[in-house]
Amino acid sequence: MLEAMAANRALLTRLRQELIPQLNAILGYSEMLRDDARLTGQQEMLGGLERIRVAGKQLLTIINSHLGSSRMGTIRLDFDIEDLCKTMSGEMRSPIEEVIAVSASLLELARSSGREHFGPDLKKVHLVAERLQASLNEIAGVSKIEIAKSGRKPEFSTIIGGLTMTDIKKRQVAERGSILVVDEDEINRDLLVKQLEREGHTVASASGGIEALQIMQDRKFDLVLLDLMMKGMNGLVVLDWLKADDNLREIPVIVLSPLDELKSLVRCIEKGAEDYLPKPLNSVLLRTRIHACLEKKRLRDHEHEMIEQLQDDRQKQAELLEELGSANWELAQTMEELKSTQEKMITQEKLASLGALTAGIAHEIKNPLNFVTNFAQLTSELTTELKGELSDLMAQMDTERASYLQDILDDLSQNSQKINEHGKRADSIVRSMLLLSRGQTGEWQKTDLNALLSEYLNLAYHGMRAQDTSFNLDIVTRYDQAIGQVNVVPQDLGRVLLNIFNNACYAVREKKRALGDGYDPRLTVQTHRKEDRVGISILDNGPGIPKAVLEKVFNPFFTTKPPGEGTGLGLSIGHEIIVKEHSGDIHVESEEGQYTEFLITLPLN
Repeated sequence: MLEAMAANRALLTRLRQELIPQLNAILGYSEMLRDDARLTGQQEMLGGLERIRVAGKQLLTIINSHLGSSRMGTIRLDFDIEDLCKTMSGEMRSPIEEVIAVSASLLELARSSGREHFGPDLKKVHLVAERLQASLNEIAGVSKIEIAKSGRKPEFSTIIGGLTMTDIKKRQVAERGSILVVDEDEINRDLLVKQLEREGHTVASASGGIEALQIMQDRKFDLVLLDLMMKGMNGLVVLDWLKADDNLREIPVIVLSPLDELKSLVRCIEKGAEDYLPKPLNSVLLRTRIHACLEKKRLRDHEHEMIEQLQDDRQKQAELLEELGSANWELAQTMEELKSTQEKMITQEKLASLGALTAGIAHEIKNPLNFVTNFAQLTSELTTELKGELSDLMAQMDTERASYLQDILDDLSQNSQKINEHGKRADSIVRSMLLLSRGQTGEWQKTDLNALLSEYLNLAYHGMRAQDTSFNLDIVTRYDQAIGQVNVVPQDLGRVLLNIFNNACYAVREKKRALGDGYDPRLTVQTHRKEDRVGISILDNGPGIPKAVLEKVFNPFFTTKPPGEGTGLGLSIGHEIIVKEHSGDIHVESEEGQYTEFLITLPLN
């Protein structure tokens, strides 16, 4: 029983699918011809075309009343399908005869009055109407039993043929689109193409789904009008193919169908259709929906263009930022180089000024110093001569007076020798000052490094004692006697050692003043040999150097001493002498409040 009801419903659905395209052709061509007649002032044609349109509307009303979705829902087991078909064919006969008669009359009028351009479309209306008239008897004689036995459906559209297809035309019109019409019914396809071309669109057509997909691979379209009920690949399958293709999925699709069921509409929308229109097509509604879809497509394309432009702009912005970052980095490097060069120039100017001052002082000291050393040497010689002259006289004196006079002569001789010795040492220092002021260095010599350390250590200690008689220092020395002679510039290396010793003495003195009797200053000096290098360690138990300034101690003009007590050049010059001149290494280790240790490494040769 349920199968019989389903068979009845399927039969009526197929019947509607066959009739609706024919009515669509009659209504579409008549409305299009009526618009042409109105625009060209063909009043004689207008009345007949309006009669054809009205008859077409009557036919549509009859079909909807018998085959519409509301009617389908009332089919029951006892439904008489043969009676429905006979009744419907009887009601359709009069309007169809009206269309045939009026279209024949208009064809004759067009031929006799020179309006041949109306002829082709009027002939199509006339042929479709005759086709419907011929199929009425077939409709009235439908037997549900025969259909059930044969399993075939009545072919109502097989005798319509010979109507020319509209070739693809290429005519771009401003603010119009490129549209593909996909419909297996040639008359409906031709009608749609003509209607769309009249609106200024560029139109192509395809008779099936496979042909449509092939055309879309070669051409770009703004919109597809897709018939739902096609043999082979139907509209839903075509929709699946379109939405699965990355290049085609964005093309909007309007589905055209003779079915007016809500279920069909929902399925099409779910498949990705933009809109759904039932046949026969209302020309005004079709025009509105096409315009809406093309506008949406245009906005979507514009959005994609804007997104691509935005991405390009972002890419360019990123490239510009990268270039700007690179330029800023180069500028920062240049600024650092300029700053370093400026600091070097300032240092050189200060050193030049200091050198000039040193040269002036050295020259001023050298002259009186020469007198001191010369007269000390002369005094020593005279003392020796005096001893010889007084030797006979002293033999005649009593023992006590002779001994006293001998002691005076010995002291005088010893003092003159000490004056001469330290005068020569002072002269050596003056010569070093002159070498420094002239930008020159001393000579390389094989030097007893332990003796050099001891000499400058004593000089620093006694120099501090001369400034502060209360200053005392526990000096611990551990010299490696295996070092032997080291090839150095003694004046320059001595200058480095003296500066470090002076700084150590200054540091422990300040800590002693701060802590008092609870602190014992100590300075430890060590040397050791390791393969082809010699190491020097100078360790004091002073206040140490804060970590924040430890890395700056070798910078020019950097000092932790109060203003007037240090120039900040000693360690900077010492670093240059050790590293650049002697190809050695110098670095400092310290713990604030505990110790400071300078470690110097020199090559033996």
